[in-house]
Amino acid sequence: VKGEGMDALTLAILVGFVSSVLPGQAEPGGSDRAGSGSAAAVNCSSVPSWSKTPRVVWDELQMALFVASSSRLTYTTDYYAGLVTTVDRETGKLVNASFGVGYLSRPAGIAVAEASERVYIVNQGLGRVVVTDLSGRYKGAFGSTGQGDGQFMTPIDVAVNSNARRAGRGGGGDAGGEVYVLDVDLQRIQVFTPDGSYVRKFNTSQKSPPVSMAVDTSDNSGLLHVAHYDSKMEVLLPTTGAVVREVSLRCSKTDCVPTQVSVDDCGFVYVAALSNPFKAHIGAAAFERKIKGAGQYFAELNSTVDMYNTEYKFLKSVASMEILGGVSHSPGNGPLWVTNGADKLFMYKSVDMHE
Repeated sequence: VKGEGMDALTLAILVGFVSSVLPGQAEPGGSDRAGSGSAAAVNCSSVPSWSKTPRVVWDELQMALFVASSSRLTYTTDYYAGLVTTVDRETGKLVNASFGVGYLSRPAGIAVAEASERVYIVNQGLGRVVVTDLSGRYKGAFGSTGQGDGQFMTPIDVAVNSNARRAGRGGGGDAGGEVYVLDVDLQRIQVFTPDGSYVRKFNTSQKSPPVSMAVDTSDNSGLLHVAHYDSKMEVLLPTTGAVVREVSLRCSKTDCVPTQVSVDDCGFVYVAALSNPFKAHIGAAAFERKIKGAGQYFAELNSTVDMYNTEYKFLKSVASMEILGGVSHSPGNGPLWVTNGADKLFMYKSVDMHE
């Protein structure tokens, strides 16, 4: 079962998502940001801490990839099952295991716009973005397959900044928010209004394909954090796509592929990364011909969720397991959520977070 889960995740990353490619010292210190919006009530003067032993809150997924959290619910996309699972953020109890049935095909990235009560889901199988309410009721979709404005070839992730101001004709701004959609094949980000109207686009700067994206809403910058297949992360201005910072992720030294990036209310960055992807792509059976026992093969894998401060200095690994799919923080002092890329969703409780 582990071998099947491993192969599924690797194929999704290396083949399904990156189809255009295939036919650090810990530094203590918190954030100097006071936070804004949901972060206004959070003390950002210290580094968050998480329980060392996670709780398995759901273990009947087929291929758990991306995860996102609101103040009440946590959402996990199940790539193969074609649905989203929701659990209660505080208790971890299952709320809905059939969210998206009938209108999702290979869902990937997911983002929650709690203020407008909308959920945005990358419907990769149909090349569009689906919009639902917080309970999963279908509200519409935007995008189609193609290379034109408002079209996607291989959309993979979506992010929302409800506080973003859209430029108006008179030079002013409309504080209606923006939705950002990341495309692997086209290596670009397209920007939409909350109702799915196309606004603008810009390319990512790295040669390596992008695999995940998150927006920093801890201040007014709305910076986009884009993780790439080659273990690099670029920080972009959301208005023009100009590069503010290029970061070499810690796991680049151990041969990894980032699978999801998340930014919390204080600007701390979390990166989930699958280790030894090329070894994993060969599969357990091939490795068994070289070494005795699949156990040795899996022992070589040590995927982690790494945390960085607002200056992008590596702080610590907050989760470690054989394989990883996604990671998401909860607003405020809530838990950290991690998927294993296969059947499980884990909850890491906060320990004196930001206190």
